[in-house]
Amino acid sequence: MAVALKNAQETLETKIELRTRELSALYGVTTLINQSLDMATVLNYGIEQITQLFHFDTIRFFLYDARFETLTLEASYSTVQGSKVCVGPFRRGESVVGQVAESGEPVFFEDVQSDPRYIALSESKTTYSAGFHFFAALPIKTKTQTFGVAAFSSNEIMQLNEHNARSLNAICEHIAVAVEKTRLFEQVTERSEALRRANGQLQLANDFLKNEVTERQHAQEEVLRQHQRISSLHEIGAAINSTLDHSVLFDALFARVKSVLPYSAASICWYDRNTGRLVPIAERNLGPELRTGEGGAAAESPALRLSEMLVKQEDPVVIENVNLDTSSALFEPLRKNGWIGFVGLPLSVEGKVLGALAFYLRESHVFPNEEVAFLATLAGQVAIAIFNSELYENSRQQAIDLEKAIHAKDEFLNVMSHELRTPLSVIGGYAQALSIGIAGELSPEQRKITEKIGFQSNELLRMINEILQVGSLQAGSVQVYFENTQLIDLFRNLQSTFDALRKESTVLIWDVPEDMPAVKTDGDKLKHILQNLIHNAMKFTEDGSVTIAARCFHDSVEIAVKDTGIGIEAEKLPVIFDMFRQVDSSHTRSHGGVGVGLFIVKKYVELLNGKIEVASSPGNGTTFTVTIPTDELAESAAPPAHEQFTRLIA
Repeated sequence: MAVALKNAQETLETKIELRTRELSALYGVTTLINQSLDMATVLNYGIEQITQLFHFDTIRFFLYDARFETLTLEASYSTVQGSKVCVGPFRRGESVVGQVAESGEPVFFEDVQSDPRYIALSESKTTYSAGFHFFAALPIKTKTQTFGVAAFSSNEIMQLNEHNARSLNAICEHIAVAVEKTRLFEQVTERSEALRRANGQLQLANDFLKNEVTERQHAQEEVLRQHQRISSLHEIGAAINSTLDHSVLFDALFARVKSVLPYSAASICWYDRNTGRLVPIAERNLGPELRTGEGGAAAESPALRLSEMLVKQEDPVVIENVNLDTSSALFEPLRKNGWIGFVGLPLSVEGKVLGALAFYLRESHVFPNEEVAFLATLAGQVAIAIFNSELYENSRQQAIDLEKAIHAKDEFLNVMSHELRTPLSVIGGYAQALSIGIAGELSPEQRKITEKIGFQSNELLRMINEILQVGSLQAGSVQVYFENTQLIDLFRNLQSTFDALRKESTVLIWDVPEDMPAVKTDGDKLKHILQNLIHNAMKFTEDGSVTIAARCFHDSVEIAVKDTGIGIEAEKLPVIFDMFRQVDSSHTRSHGGVGVGLFIVKKYVELLNGKIEVASSPGNGTTFTVTIPTDELAESAAPPAHEQFTRLIA
């Protein structure tokens, strides 16, 4: 009888030890996933845990690339020196690894040397050639996505039972969660000593047979409690990583902790970035004796003072019975109001204490080391979640403030532009009147000065109008009117304007067909586009030519403005259409402008459903090509019968 009982005990101890090791492995992987951004660390830790649970001779982790097309070896383990280990890479559906990744279903081969399924599936036959017997490939996946494959080999013929396969699959799922995570802070926590103590207690039972059943029950209860802690930690971690809402986060925290700690009230305090003071941000069931201090002042509340003490100490404070610990007057309000137990934990991020988490108990409670370790790990997760939430809220507020600042800037530009237009128009008008002799005949030098005044006034007025146009574009208030537009009239008008403005050293070449048709488009927008492009070309061409060429096709009009000026560097071409961008942005630049002309050109071209292209190189000039669709020619015009061009040279 005693021998049978002892054998049963040893069998149970073995099962408990195996289950304990499995739970410890899952707990360790879960903790590391919640604290590390380093995938190599997670994979190597997974290998370490698997080797403690199973006697595999090789372990390999293959992960998909960014396109989910190719699987490459990211981590491996082998007990066989010089063995042929297939390291891939594998494409989706290729060989056993690729097929498991594609199907998302695991495969197990007790003996690849005699299993025809392996011969049919494997392309390289590497495991077979290396002399291995057992081979298994499990997908590294979440509920919605497969991220890779874990492959295991053994020199022995093996058969995994359902429990072992489920444990191995659970570890692979946890590794998949680690791949999927995007933001976690690195924090390393020591593994709990609870299961080791439980094993030690069970070993002592060999010397005390009469207490065997009791000790066994204690060990089983400890395993269940540890499993419950790990489960709670995982669920809280999932809730923390799925929301930035404080209320949702704290509801999940307080609800899950209740299942492992019989607390009656709780509080969370956090440093306010604006005031630099510790303030309460969440609570559960705090009575007035904890929420307010003498005279009803919340700033001197016992809960807040205890949190300040935790922040200063930077270490957890655990008191099983405050009535037996009279070392600090801070606990006097708890003693007076029937509180018994207290546990407080500092909330730290990257080594800096930013708050405190506290639980209050109405009954005495023994806090084993593993429970304190669990609460400390939990506090680390909560601190990271609050910190991330604050970062998100700060970023959101900064975006709102930036939007307000941009709006205020736009309003200021609009007001100033409107206020400047009238006096500039008057200055330009007076300058023109003086130059034509209304106030009396001017000398050539005086006329030259007045013409410069008029020119500069018009330039300022043009820049102000461009700023106003930018404001309208940003506000989305620009209207487009598609009407019959005589292209030849538009070009003649442009030629008349720019021939009068050109410098003597610059030649304007108008390469436009005489039979340009009328098309349906917004003529004003098209004219503004060409005005800006021609003006820019003349501005950056000191000595040379500017060519304006046009062609009309069946469904589009193509207009090119080509100059022989200074050109644009290749690295600047992608940004020349950005607002306030200039080819020469140095403080010594010789060309005027505010850098919105090409921005307006691109926006207007887009409004006309067209496209604009640019080709340039330093010293070889620049060519802008605008293509405007003309899906429907104006009724009064026919398409050109040929592409004969007339060259007009000013």
